[in-house]
Amino acid sequence: MLGAMRRYYFFALLITCILLGFSFYLQLQGVIPCTLCLLQRFALALLGIIFLIGTLCKFQRVSHHVVLASSTLLVTTIGLLLSGRQTWLQHFPPQQSSECAASLQYMLQVLPLHEVALKVLQGSVECTETIWSFLGLSLAEWSLLCFLGFLLFGLYQLYRAVTA
Repeated sequence: MLGAMRRYYFFALLITCILLGFSFYLQLQGVIPCTLCLLQRFALALLGIIFLIGTLCKFQRVSHHVVLASSTLLVTTIGLLLSGRQTWLQHFPPQQSSECAASLQYMLQVLPLHEVALKVLQGSVECTETIWSFLGLSLAEWSLLCFLGFLLFGLYQLYRAVTA
């Protein structure tokens, strides 16, 4: 039963690669990602690394599968919070958000880490704009749905590992 988990991790890895590829395609088409988008992309890449480990490594112990599933849940929760915050900002933009934010790279060089986190979560004009949508949902809302799917996947994997 534990060996069958590798197929699930491969399928999840395939989905993360498709999602990351699509986000890079949108960027090539002129959709510039905001800071929250970049952090969501980073969380998705971390999930891809976790899924790659789950696909390539043949773990025999249940504890290894529990660690993989827990890592999936942790990174997915961070992605959910980021995409949820951006969705919130798109639906309820702050009144004083008329200024553009500095790039994440610049903020990391100049500001302490806790101030960078606060600035990113406050959002900026770029985070409140809905530039691309599909079936009536913005990119942030699609990201929220994808992270919700990965959360359910992580819970399922944790359940399978514990009951194996």
